[in-house]
Amino acid sequence: MFGKRKDRPKTVGDSSTSPEDKKSRQTFREEYSNNEDDEALKAPSMAADLGKKLDEVLERLSKLDVIESRLNNLYTTMANIEGAISSLDKDVAQLKAKSLTTSESVNKLEQSVEFNVSDIADLKRDQLELKFVNEDLKKQLLYSESYSRRENLKFIGIVESSSDSTDNQNAAKSSDSLQSENTKDVLFKFLEDELNITDARKRIEFQRVHRLGRPKSSGDPRPIIARFLRYQDREEVMQKARAKLKGKDYAVFEDIPKELYELRKKQQNKLKRARQDGHKAFFSKKFPDKLFINSKFVPLGESTW
Repeated sequence: MFGKRKDRPKTVGDSSTSPEDKKSRQTFREEYSNNEDDEALKAPSMAADLGKKLDEVLERLSKLDVIESRLNNLYTTMANIEGAISSLDKDVAQLKAKSLTTSESVNKLEQSVEFNVSDIADLKRDQLELKFVNEDLKKQLLYSESYSRRENLKFIGIVESSSDSTDNQNAAKSSDSLQSENTKDVLFKFLEDELNITDARKRIEFQRVHRLGRPKSSGDPRPIIARFLRYQDREEVMQKARAKLKGKDYAVFEDIPKELYELRKKQQNKLKRARQDGHKAFFSKKFPDKLFINSKFVPLGESTW
């Protein structure tokens, strides 16, 4: 009934094993077992080493965090610096623009100043010329005025008198009584008595004779201005006065403008010294402030001739 059982194929395990194979397998199993034991023994130390390495890694990572934080701060600082530099660049650009504008303004001012300096120099030169012209015109006017007074003489020290009183001091206190003085008669008497001019009333004629200024409360006599009809009469009286009045309280002067008189005073000592040394010294009649010594003009300030 049953059929014949088939033979199973033989497996390697079922095959006969040689002693060398068995020994080899036994050795492999022992080595593998030993290896597993070694690995098991090494595992704790490896875990410890791994822990240390992890700690080192974590420590390094923490340092990296600090470095990253510092880098972030550095980046922030750099950004601020860049912003500041950018702002400075803008400020510098604005300053350059302002500097350029200022430079242009300065150049314009310098040009204007140059023109002004030139104008001022011209004005100063013109002013100086005008000053000289003005002084010259003033001198010419003074010379013209002096020429118009060439027939005049000024008499100093002649006592004032009046028909009401012979006391000059009392007469000086009364302007009404002084107005009644006949100044021409007083002057004729002076010419006859002090200058010894004979027949003065017949020979000499005046255009006008009068006192200068208001009466003085001190009673001092006021100067008399006399305008002669003839210039030769005026010259005769002047020569007589120079000869007769030395050492007396009277004086006779040419009637010249005050400005010319002040200029002449500055040369007076030079005139006297030249005359004492025997030189011919005199003031010009046409230009009363100009001194001539030995017919040579001697300017004011020049000490030699």
